[in-house]
Amino acid sequence: MTIYRTNGRQPSDPADHMTELAGHLDIAELIEITRSEDEALRQLNSCVAQLCRVQAAKEASLRLSPAELRAALMRHLPTGLLQQQGEPR
Repeated sequence: MTIYRTNGRQPSDPADHMTELAGHLDIAELIEITRSEDEALRQLNSCVAQLCRVQAAKEASLRLSPAELRAALMRHLPTGLLQQQGEPR
């Protein structure tokens, strides 16, 4: 059984996880991990921006009339699927 010193933090605190890692990694590996912070933040910002675009698109699609939605779906469905359902091209 492994016992972790938490210094008053919850056992699931990421700092405790890194303390555990420090015992298994050498200093060069720790430095490499810390250097990846900027890239991790860039990726996170990119994901948040993409999520915002998705949510905005969902909100915009809710304002479409049934006819507009149907027309948009018809433009984006593969031709083979339209033919299977008997829809004219």
